[in-house]
Amino acid sequence: AVRTVVDGVTDRCCNRRNPALQIFYVTAVAVCLALYWTHVFSLLPNPWVPAWHRFPGTLAAVASLAAFAAVCRSDPGRVTDANCAAHHAMAGEFPELWPRKVCRTCGFDRPPRSKHCSMCGFCVARHDH
Repeated sequence: AVRTVVDGVTDRCCNRRNPALQIFYVTAVAVCLALYWTHVFSLLPNPWVPAWHRFPGTLAAVASLAAFAAVCRSDPGRVTDANCAAHHAMAGEFPELWPRKVCRTCGFDRPPRSKHCSMCGFCVARHDH
């Protein structure tokens, strides 16, 4: 019974579209930033560390959240009729290294390194997610 519950939670969390990990990451960064502001800012400046050290941590956290938001909203590299030929051209001068394969789900003549993503429901070039 416990194994079934753990498998169900793992499936819902990791194998389906689910914002839980995104929410966890944003919350973790926000908590760390709040702790940084409340505990580190009051210690700066001091004899060993100048006041300008307050800002790199904040800048790094904000840059991390901005990059994360950009990645979450970007296209994962969906293979479409319009870009399939361009992906095949990237295979280089040695097509024998990349045999032609057809996606059983989409029916696309798959470019090299592409896979059908069961979570997204389409073929993704350079499948890495």
